[in-house]
Parts: sequence; C-alpha cells; structure tokens
Amino acid sequence: MSVALGTTAPGSPDWDRRDDVVARAVALIADGVVERAGVTELASMLGIGARQLNELVVTELGATPAKIARDHRRAIVRSAISRSPTAAPTASPLRLALGARPPYDPAVTLEFLAQRTVPGIEHVGGGRYTRTLSLPHGHGVAAVEPSASATGIDVELTLEDPRDLTPAVARLRRLFDLDSDPQVVDEHLAADPLLAPLVAASPGRRVPGTVDVFETAVRAVVGQQISIAGARTVTGRIVRALGEPIERSLAAAAAPCELVFPSPDAVAAAPPDVFAMP
Repeated sequence: MSVALGTTAPGSPDWDRRDDVVARAVALIADGVVERAGVTELASMLGIGARQLNELVVTELGATPAKIARDHRRAIVRSAISRSPTAAPTASPLRLALGARPPYDPAVTLEFLAQRTVPGIEHVGGGRYTRTLSLPHGHGVAAVEPSASATGIDVELTLEDPRDLTPAVARLRRLFDLDSDPQVVDEHLAADPLLAPLVAASPGRRVPGTVDVFETAVRAVVGQQISIAGARTVTGRIVRALGEPIERSLAAAAAPCELVFPSPDAVAAAPPDVFAMP
C-alpha cells in the first residue's frame, strides 16, 4: 500500500522520502524543467501527480514550483543584465557572478579540473576554466574565474539560445558545488580525529560535480581503467571521433575548444575501436 507523501510524520522513512522529492524537484526546477516542459512534466519525472507536487513544495518552501521557477530565472536575468547591460540575447557573452556559502576556495576546484581537462571540450589557462556545454536548446560556452572577493565565481556565458540561461547556470553551480553548506560538511568531517586537522587546514573544500551526467558516466568508466593522464587521452580521442562541432557563432568564445561532448546516441552507435584503451 502506498503512503501519501503529504501526510507522513516527521522522522519516518516516508517523511525522508518527501524531503528527497522536494530536493529533487528544486534541482530540476533550477535546471529549467518547468520552463521547458511545465509542472506536470516535472511531477511525472518525480513519479507523483502535479497536485501532490504543488502541495509538497508549498508546504516545504512556501511557494509553488511555477513561482520558484519564475523567481529563479528572474534573479539570473537580473544578474546578467546588471553585469552585461549591452549584451545581445545570443552569441554575446553574459557576465554573471555566482555566489557560494563561505568559506570557499575556487582555486582548489580549478586545480582539480585543470588536471582532468579533456582536449576539445575543456581548457584551463591563466586562471580561467573554459568549457563547452550541450544544453536543451543548443550549445553554450562558459568561461569561469574565481571572483575577486573569493565569494564565488565570475562567469562569462555565451549561449546559442537564450532559453538555456537557467540550465546553464544550474549546471555550473553543480560543477563548482556552489550550493554546498561547507560549515555543515566541515563540522561533520572534523568530528573524526584523523580528518580534523585536514579540515582545519583547508576549510570549505568543495566536491566538483558535473555539467552532464552522461559525460561524467563515460569519464568515470574510462578513468577506472587507467591513470588521470591516460583517461584524458582516451576521452579526448572519443570526443574527437564522436563530438559535435560547436555552433559556429560560439567558436570565438569557445577557443581553443571546438567540440561538445558526444551524445549518448553517438556513443552507442560508435565502433569498438573508438574506445580502445592504451
């Protein structure tokens, strides 16, 4: 017998499941699902009805999914306009400041990404991380630097389609783990006597995330077999063989990157020799 998520008791397994549904809903809203497909599709992705989803989100967050989506996009657009007042809707860079909860050290994340950049889709140089993005409505390019105040990252975002602003920002926030609560994480880790001095020496470390779960799955499989350097080589070969050329209007912003990561269909249809290991 199923249990209605809206009528469970705090502390019960179903209450925890309710919190999980709301958390996943918020993540999908941030990725632009409501803008692209509506609340009904969001509810379907979560395995519940639209009415139930609305009730859960309003109970937990005080606003409907549609309002959260509108407010989220409005905040992103305001930030882009304030920092890029003359930018055109497409193929011109939008400048955004993406904040993080302190303490935050983006240099650590940039170093991690620099060691794992895949030629063709990523580049690190001069303290800036550049990568191409495959987004719901087209391609994008993000160039990221630590903010001068060390409170987040500064992003120069160039999009083929302006409708991809919300998902692009959500994926960059996920990549740089900007929504983590470092104080909670540090308190938990510092309770271990072996980890405590490491936490004290480098507080607020983030765990880099992903801009695309399929890309991460491929890179994880490749990386299990060989070294980091070897994984870069093999993944770069896959990208060169199967990656889609970046939209022409984005080429200047993307340089020296010129491809986006291959789609699942392209990988599934590829001959075995594309995936040869050293």
